[in-house]
Amino acid sequence: MKKREQTYTVLDEIQIDFLAGCPVPTQEGATALLMKRHDPEDGEKIEKDSDGRLWKGDTPGILTSAENGHTHILWLHGAAGETTLQRDNDPEDGSHHDHPWILAAAGTIEIGENLSHTHTVNATDVTTALVAAMNKAHPTTGRTPVRKETEMPDDKTLKALETRLEKAEARAEKAEARADLQTILGGLTPTQKAHFDTLDDSTKPAFAAKSSTERDAELDRIQKAKDAADPVVYTSTDGLVKVRKSDGDLMLTLAKRSDEDRARAEKAEDEVAGERLSKAARGLNALPGTEAETVQLLKAIETIPEGPARDAAMAQVTAGNTAISKAFDAHGGLPAESVEGSPEADLDKLSKAHARENNVSEDVAMAKVIQTPEGRRLYAESVKQ
Repeated sequence: MKKREQTYTVLDEIQIDFLAGCPVPTQEGATALLMKRHDPEDGEKIEKDSDGRLWKGDTPGILTSAENGHTHILWLHGAAGETTLQRDNDPEDGSHHDHPWILAAAGTIEIGENLSHTHTVNATDVTTALVAAMNKAHPTTGRTPVRKETEMPDDKTLKALETRLEKAEARAEKAEARADLQTILGGLTPTQKAHFDTLDDSTKPAFAAKSSTERDAELDRIQKAKDAADPVVYTSTDGLVKVRKSDGDLMLTLAKRSDEDRARAEKAEDEVAGERLSKAARGLNALPGTEAETVQLLKAIETIPEGPARDAAMAQVTAGNTAISKAFDAHGGLPAESVEGSPEADLDKLSKAHARENNVSEDVAMAKVIQTPEGRRLYAESVKQ
């Protein structure tokens, strides 16, 4: 049998008037997607169509969501790429950035993180932009549609983009976790925060995730277990020092000795203060009552914080003592100018009657009478005259 000679036809030019395409490969083993492609050139004019869609040449663009006060444009000229470069007014601050993106199998766009943030795009916008690109007339011939083949990224490039996306997602998750932890820490009470700081990193999240009530309950359980295992054997008189069994005999002895020293010092201070107040009380001997009662009055005044209020209280007591002491000028006798029926005479009668009934001197009787309502009235009238 004669072997058939093979022949080949070489086409110098070829034009495809129509070719249906998909945004991503859909059959097993496919390595390319078919879609209209036009790589935008620098300086190419950005336009909007009647639907408000962005175009640069015949490449559609999608506006990303606003994050940190800015957006990007994502030009759909392939299955993967980077968003437009974000610029601001300060070229020296290092905030110029873009984001990697991938056209996923579901026809959605996955945008990677950069500068601790990422963006999103509307899935419907992606679909309508791809459909518009497939049906847009060729800018030169006007024919609709003409498509060019866009090769899928090779495995190395795709793996690099996927790794970049995974790292961006991991950074975003860590940043979110840190923000959540800071929010929780801000709600901890001082006691809860002190316990939290003692925990290791593996147990901190579980404690922080509890409600405030649950954290207090856990601290209460821990304290009860601690008290049971190592009970308090002595508490200082001021309640500030608690000696546990594990502290040993030396700590117990020191705590008791400290309380004893404090008690002796306070006793000495009380004795000095008592003598000082007794001396002051003796200087106010015209006031009614015993010396001990006057000392208690002075102690009450000293509980008032130092300042005008305490000074005013002491001045009133001193003035009262001075006023009462004037009643003793007559030494219990009726003044020469006193006449029957005068306030002085009536006060003198009351004083003498009190002296006889209670077997006291007329001076003491006068001090007591002046404390009665009638005595105060007669004394006030005698002062006015």
